[in-house]
Amino acid sequence: PLISFSILSIILILTIAPGAILNGLILATILRAETLQTPSNIFLCNLAISDLTVCLVAQPLALAWKWSERGQASYAIMCPLTLATWLISSQFSGVSLMTVTAASIDRYLALYLHLMYTSSVTSKRVAMVCAFAWFASTLNAFSSFAGLTTFNALCSVFLPLCVVTIAFTYFKIFK
Repeated sequence: PLISFSILSIILILTIAPGAILNGLILATILRAETLQTPSNIFLCNLAISDLTVCLVAQPLALAWKWSERGQASYAIMCPLTLATWLISSQFSGVSLMTVTAASIDRYLALYLHLMYTSSVTSKRVAMVCAFAWFASTLNAFSSFAGLTTFNALCSVFLPLCVVTIAFTYFKIFK
């Protein structure tokens, strides 16, 4: 329907520039100020990179896909646009979800471990968690194309697990 197409287009157009600018500012601020380069802020940078890529790549692709769909473009245009939009969106949403989950665990550990936190949660370990988020999300996004339905089903279980983990850690933090 025209109304849902119009609403989606407006939302995408209105969020691309602010999302890109604000995520870019987060990255620039953390990278310029050495005092902000903490393990916790590595998660924030990872999330900003993922969200910046969504703003600069996934959202314009989604917009092009919906506009070409509305304009009844040929399958030669629609199929690659649909696949690219789905692939990139699923990859970066996976990175964002895993990063938010890891960041919530990080905040819980900061409260739970107290003085042992800085020796347990290091920049190197946080970077490894972030690298895993990118690897697992990329593998999940491409698994559908490779026919790896078992792996894809396993990743489908991962979404509720992340949501439950986030809810649990925030419950414990604010308890």
